[in-house]
Amino acid sequence: MLRLLTDSVREIETHAVRSLPEECCGVLIGSRTTNAADVRRVVRAKNITTGDPRCHYQVDWQTLFESLNSSRSDGESIVGFYHSHPDGSSRPSQKDLAEAWVGVSYLIVTIQDPKAGSAIDTPIASSLSSWLQESEEEPFAQEAISISDEHQVIQPSAHNGIGTFDVRRAIHIGGCGPKDKPH
Repeated sequence: MLRLLTDSVREIETHAVRSLPEECCGVLIGSRTTNAADVRRVVRAKNITTGDPRCHYQVDWQTLFESLNSSRSDGESIVGFYHSHPDGSSRPSQKDLAEAWVGVSYLIVTIQDPKAGSAIDTPIASSLSSWLQESEEEPFAQEAISISDEHQVIQPSAHNGIGTFDVRRAIHIGGCGPKDKPH
């Protein structure tokens, strides 16, 4: 399970919308137990991809290095990365899957862009999904997301809820879809 603070979700949503039409990316810092990752800080990163930034991302090296150093000095670690999918897709691309770090969560924020005749007139972050490969032997799988106003003490849980979280209520390289065309 990936546990996020409401303020962190707002920060990620804002970053995603302001980065349009390109993908945003960043680092999730906190602590991880066997059953959950507790995100305490979100660090925005510059997308330095050499590919099409509308469907690829790469966290800049400086942010990655600073995140590693600051998290270690605070007794934390990098528990994940986030990036946006401007096309509204909540599933990781083939490139996301191929280049993911084992044991690290990958949070995807999808963007809903206004359409003609739509009730919305500006882009909004519409959902979050998180993905994790727990070990080399296991497949990359969707993980549950919990959002709250304050962190709880992480304890093992029998909760196995997996799904896309509707946010309207509340160094990695990634790519578009199976053919790495823009989302």
